[in-house]
Amino acid sequence: MNELAIQNYYEEELGLLFRALKVIRFRFIVIQHNHGSIRTEVRNLLKERFPQRSHFAYDMREVESLDFFREILAKGEGIFYLESFEAVFENHDLAYGFNQRRDRLSSHPIQLLAFLPPGPEPTLQCAKSMPDMWSLRNLVVDLEKEVEPVPRSLNPDSNANDLSSLGGHTMEEKIIELESLLERIDQNLQVNPVLSSYLIKQAINLVQDFRAKD
Repeated sequence: MNELAIQNYYEEELGLLFRALKVIRFRFIVIQHNHGSIRTEVRNLLKERFPQRSHFAYDMREVESLDFFREILAKGEGIFYLESFEAVFENHDLAYGFNQRRDRLSSHPIQLLAFLPPGPEPTLQCAKSMPDMWSLRNLVVDLEKEVEPVPRSLNPDSNANDLSSLGGHTMEEKIIELESLLERIDQNLQVNPVLSSYLIKQAINLVQDFRAKD
């Protein structure tokens, strides 16, 4: 598939996502993607397209308590970006929680966007881990881009170990990750100080990478 065909396919898949979210009702949509920047792009595009709706982002690697479901149900509506959704498959309580609360979740105008890696294995795991929830899926979107590696530095004297792998291996990826962290800190600062503290430490580490780059 050439570059133009990939771009056209990408835009068609985005169009399917936009149409699925147009009506404010329950949605469970799986978004398979091959690059972290796609998550940020999807969030920004949906915020522009649906500015009157509430938007919430969760990193499922950091969700350990079933309070997660109480929080979502308490909000009652909005678009929820569930990043690293594959982490749920390794957490029996969370996977079971999605199955058990399927009917309660689907009775609200909650739109769940589950971000998964590309390929058939993640969706097979999702169907196996939470069959009841999987049966309610409205759409599986395939958003993939050709990603060209970006050199860390054109300076031959630069040390490849100066930068951590946090947020990615390029400054572009780290900037995107920092923006995501700051957004989540703002969302959780008052309601979840423990998580906020963890996210702030990650943001500080990223800022230190920027200084190392300079």
